Amino acid sequence: MNYIMLSNQFWALNRERSFSANEGMLYFALLDISNSLGWKNPFNQSNRNLCTQCNFSEKTLIKARNYLKQSDLIDFKSDVGRRNNTVYEIKYCKIYSISNSISDSISGSISDSILGKNSPDNTKHKLNKTKLNNEKEIIKEKNIIPPTLEMVAQYCNERNNFVNPEKFIAFYESNGWKVGKNKMKNWQAAVITWEGNNFSKQRKISTTETNAMSVLAVLKEIENENNQNYEQYSVI
Repeated sequence: MNYIMLSNQFWALNRERSFSANEGMLYFALLDISNSLGWKNPFNQSNRNLCTQCNFSEKTLIKARNYLKQSDLIDFKSDVGRRNNTVYEIKYCKIYSISNSISDSISGSISDSILGKNSPDNTKHKLNKTKLNNEKEIIKEKNIIPPTLEMVAQYCNERNNFVNPEKFIAFYESNGWKVGKNKMKNWQAAVITWEGNNFSKQRKISTTETNAMSVLAVLKEIENENNQNYEQYSVI
């Protein structure tokens, strides 16, 4: 039994049959009773209990269940006795029982909507999770060992360092891509280590060259001033 499918079945037929409020109340009361009994079908129920649950008279009950039976939603068999119990059976309309898989799909979609699985927040969470997984894949790809010469050259250019990519590749190719005795896990970290080892030396050379250029510039200015003074005295 599927509550969602039975409910959809009722409302679909309601477009044609225009069920009254009493008929709708009785039908959903029967669904509730069957559900509470573990979807037992058929099941027994007294007129008194149904009248109490639906809050209408026995005459109204009889009229409502007769119309539901004519609409092929339920079937029932009255029992003549002191308790006046009736055996009710909830039925599937043939036109609405084409495929259980379709019903299950509809039920699953409604359940997902109720639980918020298709909500904008959940969709955003899925997109963020996908983006995170993609970023992890990119990081994993960048950490491929051994890297290509182009990968090392690009990384060195991004960091604007003085590491020679060809020497870097050649060095670690010669030792089987090991750092000490261990296999290299992150070649970018090795580049940064090389950068630190070579950067200070390059910085000193660069500073020395800058200072030398400054001194030469000052000497050049002094020389120009002396030449100008010499030309003035020569004219006199």
